[in-house]
Amino acid sequence: NLEVDLRNKDQNLGVLSIEVKDEPGTEHLELTAQANGKSMKEETQIFVNFPKSYQSDYKALSINKGQEQSFRFNPKGYENYVKYKIKVSGVKLPDFTSYAEDLIEYPYGCLEQTVSKGFSQLFLDEILQLSPEQKQNQVLNVQSTLTKLQSFQDADGSFYQWPGSRYYHAWSESYLGYFLAETKDAGFRVPERMLDDWQRAQTERANQWVMPTSSNEYVQESEEMVQAFRLFVLAKTGSPVLGAMNRFVQGMTSNTMNNWLLAGSYALAGYDNKEEELMNKAIEWSKNYQGRYSHYTYGGHERNLALIVDILYSLGNQHDLLQKYYFNLIDKLNERRWASTQTKAFSFLAATRFLDGNKANFNGEISFSIDVNGNKKELRTNAMETQVFEFSDEYNGGTFRFENLGDALVYLDFVQRYLPKNLYEEPKNSELSI
Repeated sequence: NLEVDLRNKDQNLGVLSIEVKDEPGTEHLELTAQANGKSMKEETQIFVNFPKSYQSDYKALSINKGQEQSFRFNPKGYENYVKYKIKVSGVKLPDFTSYAEDLIEYPYGCLEQTVSKGFSQLFLDEILQLSPEQKQNQVLNVQSTLTKLQSFQDADGSFYQWPGSRYYHAWSESYLGYFLAETKDAGFRVPERMLDDWQRAQTERANQWVMPTSSNEYVQESEEMVQAFRLFVLAKTGSPVLGAMNRFVQGMTSNTMNNWLLAGSYALAGYDNKEEELMNKAIEWSKNYQGRYSHYTYGGHERNLALIVDILYSLGNQHDLLQKYYFNLIDKLNERRWASTQTKAFSFLAATRFLDGNKANFNGEISFSIDVNGNKKELRTNAMETQVFEFSDEYNGGTFRFENLGDALVYLDFVQRYLPKNLYEEPKNSELSI
């Protein structure tokens, strides 16, 4: 009940706290007001939703021959809405299933975010086994991304950060070209005018670009990497700008990623000698390179590692080095609780490159057994194929036992997707820097 004093006043404000059910839905409210022997009644409905969106709890394990591993389905958050996924593979992969869901559910839609959403789904069927319905949704999502991206393009061929906006972001525009090139290679129909106009606009920007002379190390590094990335993507789309590439190499600072990107540019343009020289410099400087997050390019060390994997794939005959950088990437990703949308998208690309370059090395089988609440079965599958087992809230409190019955090492990921109950969290910081 709530009492409001209206003596000597024609109005007053009162706040009534109402407790709702701890589940989503619609609550029916009936409010009655009484004063001086009179009363009135008001009925209304309020919509009750979860306080937060889905989050992931992720565990990555390596299981040797004869080893067992057990899990309990202990739900977090709202127990009736939890989802479990267990992935088994003979190949080391990051948590791509929840990555894909995060990107599909990502609520924003600037140029970079739109590209990341489509980029990740482009390679989904090459990493995970999809049902016919999932495969259909994958194709539709990539096609809808291509359609949406046309609204970002201006008459001069440039792409802006938002539809109808004049805010230009150089990295995002090159990132878009990267996506268009990969989408075309994957067999999707990319509007020719869209790609041709992008190439024309980017070639003009590459030729007009002048080496910055900023006293700010971060600005200098970001501006140089934007041009190096632009040159690499232009080469990837079959339009290398050799004059701009030569000028850039002569004046660039000793940035590791610049050398990697230009090595890839020269390789794609067919200049093997220059490619090898730049790659050797990049490897030498990489020994002490840890990288840092760049807000301007939307990525940090992990995103750059994924880029290096794709560059090494472009170079060809770099199996051992590609595997080294790929494993480093996966280890870094699995250490972190957060990754940018672009890092996630490039990680899909890196995994695809690694798998394609290692088909001969993973042509064997893995053999294992799973036991869910006492129901046991044995499976034998191709080491390259990722098996995904999904469980709903009906399994809460149950057990999952896994045993490696074969000779090969098996990688197992246990992912719980849940809706947190807590509205507020204690502040935390990790690897923050200014």
